[in-house]
Amino acid sequence: MTVVASVGVPAEQFVLGSVLAANPDVHVRLDRIVPLGETFAPYIWVAGDAVGTVEAALRGLAGFEIAERLDDEVLIRAEWERRPGDVPETVAEHGGVVLEASGEAGRWRLLLRFPDREALAACYESCRTERLGLGLLSVHDTDSPGGALAGLTDPQREALEAAVEMGYFEVPRRATLTDLATELGVSDSAVSQRLRRGIGSVVAASLDCGDDS
Repeated sequence: MTVVASVGVPAEQFVLGSVLAANPDVHVRLDRIVPLGETFAPYIWVAGDAVGTVEAALRGLAGFEIAERLDDEVLIRAEWERRPGDVPETVAEHGGVVLEASGEAGRWRLLLRFPDREALAACYESCRTERLGLGLLSVHDTDSPGGALAGLTDPQREALEAAVEMGYFEVPRRATLTDLATELGVSDSAVSQRLRRGIGSVVAASLDCGDDS
């Protein structure tokens, strides 16, 4: 049984937050942060009009590249050195994984997965000892009712709920991606991304997939 926790983190204690501190209006989202030897390698979704600002900020990291360009978002693959005292490093030391992160320069919300509550508690205590301002927002066991939904962001949950209510998953479908996009006030590609990532999070939590799956 794994545990999913939602936590809040001050920007200065999360390397990307520190990098973007000079650009308080920039909002980004990260997919899973994966430790690769001496570095972390996340994928970062950035609004198209903020790409230049984010690229300039990322030049202080180990490296980055544009992985994909969509209508209104750009996917950047970044890489930075692991460092003691950074929240993702502390999470990794206790067997945890950062599933997703979103935020602006001042504050970040991270979704973390741990093998059990004991590992989560140990990580929290380490953060307190190291004076990291990690604050627990919610904790869910993945095999509890609703636990598979704990890793969803609000936009992902909204998109999935709209898809169910409007009949997107029915056979034959009663709604298209365009219908969902109109309902939610976003682009077709944004709806597609939210559905894909949301479904992936629910399936992974329901099957209790390991990090190497």
